[in-house]
Amino acid sequence: MGQRIMISACLTINLYLSACGHAPGALTLGQSQADQSVTNISTDESLSGFQIQRLKSSQNQGRRKAKKSPNPTPSPTANPTPSPTANPTPSPTAISPAEDLNFEVAGWYNDGWDDESHAVYSQNQTSFSEVNPYWYNLGQSDGGPEAERTDGSVHERSYVYSPAKVAAVHQAQDLVIPTIGDNARGQINRILENPGARQNLLNHLTQLVTSRGYDGLDLNFELGEAQGQAIFAEFVDQLAQQLHAQGKRLSLTVKAAYSSQSESWEIFNYQLLGQTAVDRFKVMMYDHNFDAGMNVPGPIAEYQWVTDSLDYMIARGLPAEKIQLGIHNYAWVWKQAANGQYQMQFPHSTWSEVSQHLPSFQWNTLAQESWGDYQLAGVNYRTYVGDSNTVNARLGLVKTYGLAGVVFWTLGREDQRIYPQLLAHAF
Repeated sequence: MGQRIMISACLTINLYLSACGHAPGALTLGQSQADQSVTNISTDESLSGFQIQRLKSSQNQGRRKAKKSPNPTPSPTANPTPSPTANPTPSPTAISPAEDLNFEVAGWYNDGWDDESHAVYSQNQTSFSEVNPYWYNLGQSDGGPEAERTDGSVHERSYVYSPAKVAAVHQAQDLVIPTIGDNARGQINRILENPGARQNLLNHLTQLVTSRGYDGLDLNFELGEAQGQAIFAEFVDQLAQQLHAQGKRLSLTVKAAYSSQSESWEIFNYQLLGQTAVDRFKVMMYDHNFDAGMNVPGPIAEYQWVTDSLDYMIARGLPAEKIQLGIHNYAWVWKQAANGQYQMQFPHSTWSEVSQHLPSFQWNTLAQESWGDYQLAGVNYRTYVGDSNTVNARLGLVKTYGLAGVVFWTLGREDQRIYPQLLAHAF
């Protein structure tokens, strides 16, 4: 059997940027406590004893804005299922909600163009309820050996962290829930297997949220290894409950799975995670093209794969009303060699880049995704892209499945036509 490639666009760009050495002046949380003695935590307790904490509040669906679309366009779904409202998750800060979106809309800031990401949010803030700036990672740097430390330390990327951006999002009555990622295969496993490191990580994360005035945290530990499924579920449940005690929320970024086999490859056990107090699951419903091989041009998120994955994950116990559907608004590009074979171009591309070469895209009806061929300097290229048509084809799934909402990778350099149609669906 060939080796399975497990990678995401989010991870690809993160590793690419880390290699560029964006570390000067960065802050590492808890660096001085790396070796101090901490209270041990048992990691072998039965997960059946999870206490599912539910904070009661009418502020259920994130920040709410008053502005409405004058002529909303209905979702193309024939028989939409309303999002469940039992056990609501509160808006955890004191900012009064005033928004009237029917579902949550979040977006990751790309740390390679954080200012551009924030500018897109600012220009389209009536479309959003939450932002997820990629400002943190495990370790004590965003690249090199220090980024792979397993002592439970947390690194702030000072080249992108901005109190002014936090204040601006809060002024717009939206949530700031920054993302923290991992840097090495099995890094989170080794932290959780060490009681001291695990306690350090819990302390650093809870302190981070309060000291920076965030509304919660988003964990993106996609390099975790499958043998840690149980201890990982236990950890996020504990962290979620600690954050709830402070009026904050926890979201978890997870990979999509459509079968028991694909679920077994990752640290994410959806049955166990569905029993935790985690508030939102951001499902990275993209980069399925890697399953066919990175050098085989194809849809980034074939529609049938998206629905199959939702069916499987919800049946496994992941609550539909807690899922934010991850939608790609970027592009992958393949370069054709003289022998006719293609080679994927890294890092991922963007709509703004490929649209310079293609006045219009073709439509893959089966995949429900835009694509095109173009030439540049006599060389043939093929691209699949998450343009406005691709995004629009997936928005109806929110009502069909009763999901919490959507989340985009990534804000900046995308097809700006996404946002008017997003408002038509969200109101």
